[in-house]
Amino acid sequence: MDTYYQLPEDKKRQMYLDAEPQLTISDFKQVEKNIKTLSMKYSELEEKFNELKQYSIAQLLGVSTRTIRRDMRVIEKQMFH
Repeated sequence: MDTYYQLPEDKKRQMYLDAEPQLTISDFKQVEKNIKTLSMKYSELEEKFNELKQYSIAQLLGVSTRTIRRDMRVIEKQMFH
């Protein structure tokens, strides 16, 4: 810590300015946009994963994915209603 205090003021200022972008978030609109984009991508990936899971189950059981989707809807209704 002593080394920092012995630096000239202009060097301290430059060190602070170099570190500032990592310390603060100044563009909240961009952050919110990124969160929205990531949420949408997550939902798309989750949907794709569910489709692949249904396909795998259907292949293992030797039935159509339509049957699996129908049965899953019935199970969800029983669980949540």
